[in-house]
Parts: sequence; structure tokens; C-alpha cells
Amino acid sequence: MNNSAEPLFFTDLRLRNTYSKNKRFYRWRTIPFIGKHIPKTIYGNRALENFFLALGIAGNVIGTFIRPLIYLFLVFFIAVGASGGGAFADVMVYLEIISEENAATASPEETLRVFLHILVCLTLIGGVLNNGFLDTGEETGYAVLLLRMNPRKYAIAEMIFKCGKIFLGTLPAILILRLLSGMSLLAALLFPVFVIEMKILCAAIELKINDLSKDNPGKQAVRYSLFIVFAVLAGAAAAFCSLRIADAIGCRFMLPLNTIPVASAVLLVPAGLAFTYLNSYKNYYGLYKMLLFRDAGENTATAEIAGASAVLSSKALRDDIEKHGIEHTSSTKEGLAYFNEIFVRRHMSLLIKPAFKISIIMLIVGIIACALVIFVPHIAERMPNFIRNDIMVFPILLYAINRGEAITRAMFVNCDASMLHFRFYRQPATVLKLFWMRLKVIVLINMIPTAIIALSVFAVCLLSDMSAFESICAFAAIIFMGIFFSIHYLGMYYLLQPYTIGADRWSKTYSIVHALVYFIIYEAMNVGVSLSMAAPVIVIFSVIYTIVITLLIGKFAPKTFRLKSE
Repeated sequence: MNNSAEPLFFTDLRLRNTYSKNKRFYRWRTIPFIGKHIPKTIYGNRALENFFLALGIAGNVIGTFIRPLIYLFLVFFIAVGASGGGAFADVMVYLEIISEENAATASPEETLRVFLHILVCLTLIGGVLNNGFLDTGEETGYAVLLLRMNPRKYAIAEMIFKCGKIFLGTLPAILILRLLSGMSLLAALLFPVFVIEMKILCAAIELKINDLSKDNPGKQAVRYSLFIVFAVLAGAAAAFCSLRIADAIGCRFMLPLNTIPVASAVLLVPAGLAFTYLNSYKNYYGLYKMLLFRDAGENTATAEIAGASAVLSSKALRDDIEKHGIEHTSSTKEGLAYFNEIFVRRHMSLLIKPAFKISIIMLIVGIIACALVIFVPHIAERMPNFIRNDIMVFPILLYAINRGEAITRAMFVNCDASMLHFRFYRQPATVLKLFWMRLKVIVLINMIPTAIIALSVFAVCLLSDMSAFESICAFAAIIFMGIFFSIHYLGMYYLLQPYTIGADRWSKTYSIVHALVYFIIYEAMNVGVSLSMAAPVIVIFSVIYTIVITLLIGKFAPKTFRLKSE
């Protein structure tokens, strides 16, 4: 294979398009009733290949331009409201955070400064949480592990490709926003450069943290988590300080209008050094292999690539066992309990890391909510009515952030897909015992963000002068909502087992059940169930649901919890 940079870049593009095309063909063939009539020869149809190639390119081009445009318009909408104008400001007037006089006196310069301030802060946060430069997918596995492309050149080609997409997509969008916001042409032209510089810097920091802690995954997770927490909290706090709400606590400030050009110039040398470090990094193969094996926990296609690429020797297997601390564990557990403990230990990062990220966001929102209640009296007056009458808003939030589906997918890919070949694994006693062990794990993981939300609501209730009984009811309702969703996801996994061999998808019945649950929650929210009614109902229903699910699993799971073909 030619290893020059240009051919590798275009090889990467062709690989992406081919993979995307084959994935679409496969999805067509899995459509109920229709798919069975689509022949396998569709994969070799040149006309369809060209059609889907053109369709994929068109979709990527449209997405490249549309996503930044929508994002920038949303930021500008928030900036208009935060500076005292627009629909966002009408909401603030309604909550009596600002007066109608202040809302009517928003100056274009203030709006522009708030817009640029928030944009810079969100760029910092996005560089950390939505970097994308070191992301991996199935196409990465095919390119690096199976086709044996040069990992370093592949990584650099990917970065150049993503930098190009960012520049070409962001530049037209920011030029359009310039007409509305009045920002300078120089700031508009340099904003895409600023975004790319931030992403390169954050990618280099992430890679350096990974390299410094490569022999200690636990230390790596701690260091990277601290980096994320610091960057996100700093960015969120700085963004908050530009809002008019910050006037209430006397901490409002805004960055100068020339921040983007100055920041772009200041970051030019650090970003250049960071790119040099990325370009000279020697162990991209090990990095990709580690990331792909980690992602294999949530994606069966990635798992197959990772498995096909590595036939471990007995020494390598022993080293892997010792690295994860399994062989030398001091556990006194036996049988299924020990089996479950090994699974949790080996996939702790996969299971915990997303929940930890969600928890950080929920903590920031909770702190802001408490600050608003303390420093904005009108919000403190309205908050009790919101919690008493709109408590059913929280199930929607908990349903969205629950990690049950991702965890059950990890269980299937990394464990059950192999173990379900054995008859003993489908025996009623084994199924029920393992269900309860796994339920404890899922509940504990989901309790991290759920407890933060519950504690935040509890604090807001007390700060809003609600009674201790109402505060406890709100806290208990949210906790039991989180427990319910954990039970629901794991129960449906055992009763429906939606995943097929070799395909990362779920059954229509599984999708319908979850859609039905969402519909019931949404209707309950629209009805406006009060806190006094919702809290005891949620607690009682969760207990009853747990009993019913346990009985159903004991009776039906030995038949339904099995491997399924397409």
C-alpha cells in the first residue's frame, strides 16, 4: 500500500464512503417484510453504489454547513436574550429577572459582546467535551487494525480532514451571523481558526494524559476527569458571568470585542507545538487498539474488528489479566458473583465514564439553580409552584440520561454473546441470580447523576422555603424514578433480548416498549400531576414493578434470553 500522505488521505475517504454505503445496504436488508426481498447482489450493483456515494457526499456537505449554522444561531439567540432583547428576554421579564425597561434598552454592542463572550467559552468547553480528533469508529478499526494502514499517517489524515470540515463549515455560518451580530470581518475570518486551535490543543492534552498514565488506567481516568471538570466548570462559570442574571450577584463581566483575533494569535504557537506533538507521536497503533477495545463494549461491529485483529498469545493474555488486576484480586466471591465482579472490574471505565460526564453537567446545572434561588428572589418565589405542580418533568430528564441501554449492550457484546451458547447460563436460577447482581450495578451507576439531581432539587426546595416533608418527597420521587428506569432497561433486556449476533441493533418490540414508556411519561407531564400525588405513586409503582419484573424474568427469561440471528 502506498504510504504517502495524499493517497492515504483519499484512501481514508473511500473507506468511509464504502463503509457507509454497505451499512445502508445492510439496514435495507433488515427492514421487516421488505428486507428479505432485497438480494445480496445489491452490494455489487455499480449504479446503486454510485448513487449512495453521491448521496453520502451530499449528506456530509449539507451537514458540514447546517450544523455550525444552527449552533451559531442558537448561541446568538441566547446572547440576544441575555443582553436584554428577543424572546429569551421576554422569558426573563416574565420571571422578573430583568425589568421591561432593561429589556428595551439592549444595545447592539452589548449583544455583540455577550455573543462573542459565550462563543469563546463554549469553544473552550467544546474543545474538551466534543473534540472528535481522537475518536474511533468501525472505519478506524478496518483501516488501522485490519488493512494495516500507517496509524500515525492515518491519524494525521483524519485530523486534517476534520480541520477542513470545521473550517469550511464554520466560516460561511459565522459570516452569515456577522450580518446579524455586527462582529468585525477579522473576528469572523479568524473564528474557525480559533476553533481548530482549541481542538488541537485539547487533543494534544488528552493524548499526553493518556501517554503519561498508559501503565495505570485508573490514574489516567482520574487525571483526564480532573482536566474535564476544570475546563467545563471554568467555561460554564465564565459564560454565566456574561448574562444579565449575573448582575444580581455582582459578578457580570464580558470579554472585549477583539478577543477572538487576539486569542487566535496567542494560540497560534501553542497550537503549532501541539500539532507537532500529535504528528510525532509514536504509539497511535496502541492508542487506537485501546480505544477500539474500549468501544467494543458498546458496539458489536467494533467488537468483531477488535477481536479479529488480536489473537492474544498466552503471555499477552496473562499481562492483560494482571494489568486489570483480575488475577491478583483479593475477592472472596465465588461462582456467578465472581464472574460478575470480573466483568465490572474489566469494564469499569466503559460503564462509569459516561455517567461521570453527565453528572458533571447536572452538578453545574444544580449549582446554577441554587444560585438563582439565592440571589434572584422572584425565582425563589416561583420555584415551589414549579416543583409541586411540574415534578413529572424530571422523569423525562432521567429517562434521557439513563445509561441502562448502553450498559445492557455492553453486557451482551462483552459477555452474554459468548455465554448464551451454554445451556447452564439460561437456567432459571442462574438467570434470576445474575439479573439481581447486574441490577445492583446498573442502579449504582445510574445513581451517580440521579443522586446529584435529587440533591440539587432537595437543596432548591429548602432554599425556596418549602417544607421539609415536601423536600423529602421530591428527593424520594427522583431517586425512585432513577431506580425504576434502571429496572426497566435491564428487565426488557432479559425479557426481549433485542440484540442480534453480529448486528448492533434492537428489535421493533423493544423500540415500541420504550416509545410507549416515553409516551406515558409525557402524558403524565401534560396532565400536571402534583408532587403530593406523584411521590407516593412513584415509590409504590417502582416497588410493584420490581416484583412483577422479577416474576416475569423467573418465568419467561430462560426462553427469551437467548441468542438471535438476523
